[in-house]
Amino acid sequence: MERGKQEIGTDPTFRKWGLSLFLVVASGLGFRAWGFDANGISLGVDEEQVHKAFPSAHCRALEWKSRAAERRCDDAKIVFGGAPARITIYLKADRVQAFDVRFDEHDLQRVAAFLKQRYGKPLAEQPVRTDKPIPAH
Repeated sequence: MERGKQEIGTDPTFRKWGLSLFLVVASGLGFRAWGFDANGISLGVDEEQVHKAFPSAHCRALEWKSRAAERRCDDAKIVFGGAPARITIYLKADRVQAFDVRFDEHDLQRVAAFLKQRYGKPLAEQPVRTDKPIPAH
């Protein structure tokens, strides 16, 4: 199978890193005004909207105790910024509190360009490999 046509997760070089869009919020409404979203799902929307945007998402209760979320929805077959990706959406009281988008490191430049076009150039930019420990400061 051609490299570009492999399913995410079947490639041994696939890493759960890239650009992490893990946004934990105390109030989804405050961040919704900032416009952060993943394929149209912004913080603060309900689970029904998640299923509309990601029909193949599998939602279930968290397996661990958390004050930040009660449920999670996972979809392994999305496209984000033109790249195949996976998403996990965290909900509490039927509202999106956070989401985490993961993609193959080979798509980093494509996704970074998409995010820069959408949200503007970051104040600072330094890629971080999450397969290695992040040094403490």
